[in-house]
Amino acid sequence: MTAAAQQPLSPGSAGAGLLERLVAAVRPEFRVELLLPDQDDPVLGWKACAVAGCDRPGHDYELCRGHGLRWRKQGRSDRAAFLADPGPPLRGRVELTGCTVPGCRYGSSGHGLCIRHRDKWQRAGQPDPVVWAATATPLEPASYPTPGGAAPEARPLRTSSPTASTTARR
Repeated sequence: MTAAAQQPLSPGSAGAGLLERLVAAVRPEFRVELLLPDQDDPVLGWKACAVAGCDRPGHDYELCRGHGLRWRKQGRSDRAAFLADPGPPLRGRVELTGCTVPGCRYGSSGHGLCIRHRDKWQRAGQPDPVVWAATATPLEPASYPTPGGAAPEARPLRTSSPTASTTARR
């Protein structure tokens, strides 16, 4: 061994751990949990969609993917006319809502109900959803089966190894 290999390594040296070396190489402004660059950032920024009020990045013809698809489905009509009336807001840009059943903490899936309450509502014959939700009870949190099939507390634990007779059948 050489003398250099026998010396202890300091955190800033070449033999430091990968995490320490990575942190040392990354500039402080990038050492955040979630990086949200400004739209006008010269490197990480983007041009906004040409549709007024749309904050998605523009791509082909300065339209975001959603507005570009809508424009192409309209047969690539006059761009100025499309920009004047681009249609309803794109999906995914509306405020998320919760289930209207009092006490239910799940998100809305349709008709103001979570997916589990919507299923019960459909089985009840789809009465007025507002009236139905007012009388419905909140559901217990979903419990999902484990790979063994039963809930973890109901599944018996294996206390011994397989017997020779069961091993022979395999």
